[in-house]
This record gives sequence, structure tokens and C-alpha cells, in this order.
Amino acid sequence: MLLPRESLLLLTGSIFIFFGCQDAESNLVNPNASYSECQGINDSPSHYKRLCDCIQEKGYVFPASSVNQVVIYRNRNKELGEFQRGEKLRGDIQLVENFRAFTSDSSNFVWGEAGTPYTDFELEFFDADGNLMNRVFVSYDGMLWVYPRFGITRWGGLSIKGDSVLRKMLYPYIRQEE
Repeated sequence: MLLPRESLLLLTGSIFIFFGCQDAESNLVNPNASYSECQGINDSPSHYKRLCDCIQEKGYVFPASSVNQVVIYRNRNKELGEFQRGEKLRGDIQLVENFRAFTSDSSNFVWGEAGTPYTDFELEFFDADGNLMNRVFVSYDGMLWVYPRFGITRWGGLSIKGDSVLRKMLYPYIRQEE
């Protein structure tokens, strides 16, 4: 049986996880519709091939095929804690296309998650009508969170190769503030 303090911590943590995950997908245009036919497949190592096969068969890409604009935000908060949007940096169609290639290559990802990573950047991907289609949080601690979830990225852990490719891909767009 849980003690009152443990119960309170469990409840608080559950609420944080629920609303934190909800918030990441808020404002996305129909966030689950884009990849809905593959969403029902368990995102785990034992189902990974089946999930990747579904994504390939349906021709899904991340960011969505309708995306043609990206905005990058640097975290103003220099300490661990909640992400605080800093200066708004513009990406271009080349970054969108590079990101699609990156998230389509399973060798960029490993199973696992960083413990409590610092979020360095948030990327928002928009279609031509200005609708928010996808969102990504990047941690130079070796993590990438994509919304809606996209199975090829496993749980967002970056391989050594993936971490290097991601940093090189983002550098031309973020160097102006470094």
C-alpha cells in the first residue's frame, strides 16, 4: 500500500506526464490523423519492424508531406526546467527536407531515453496555410521528441551518428545566436 506522500507524488507525476504530453500536441492540426494507420502498433523493440513497414507502406514522412515551413526556438532557460521560448529563428525548405531524411533513417535512433534532459530547441513545422502540423523538441543530451509520435524514431534516443547529423543539420540556422 502506498503511503500518503507516495500517493501524492504518484498522482502529481501522472498529472504532469498527462498534461505535459497533451500540451506538446496541442495546437497541432489533427495530430493523430497524419499517422493514424500505424499508431495502433506498439512502439517497442519487438514491434519495430512491423511499425517501420507500416510507415513505409503508407508513405508517411515526418514532418508531414504538406509541411513547407519551419520555425526554431532556442531555450531561454539556461538551467534544467521548463522550456522557455527564446528568439524565433527561421528555417527553410532545405531544413524541412533534411529533417524528413533524418527521421526516415532508423540508424539515427537507438532505443532509450535520456533521464532528465535539457531541451535546447523547439521546432514547429507548418503547412502553406500556416497550420501547425508537427512539433519537435531537441536535446543535445541525445534526445529528440516528435509530435505526433513517429515510430521510426523509436523512443527518441539518438545514436552517435544521429546526434552528429542533427547538430550539423541545425547549425546553419542556429549559429546566428551562438
